[in-house]
Amino acid sequence: MPYIETEVDIDPSDFLDSCSERELRGAVDWIVDEMETNSDLREHFHKVTKGSENAQFLDYSPATVMESEFIGKLESLKGAYYRMDVADQEVIEKLFTKYVWY
Repeated sequence: MPYIETEVDIDPSDFLDSCSERELRGAVDWIVDEMETNSDLREHFHKVTKGSENAQFLDYSPATVMESEFIGKLESLKGAYYRMDVADQEVIEKLFTKYVWY
């Protein structure tokens, strides 16, 4: 049986334009996670966003110790997803809907 190799060239902006908001958020989450271990990607990201009108949000640092502790707890909670029961997940979903989902 012959081996056939194909290549599809898709413009990234065309691909991202066709994504839903949920899919875009997933892509952003992946990029952020990838930047933790990929120094080239992290460097490129900072180079591209430097001077952006939204740059103030990209290098966010907590204003208070309490806020820093809160963010640390949220980061720790992220790793507990598979240990949560459905009721705990529903509580977090309600908080998300109340404070984040516009």
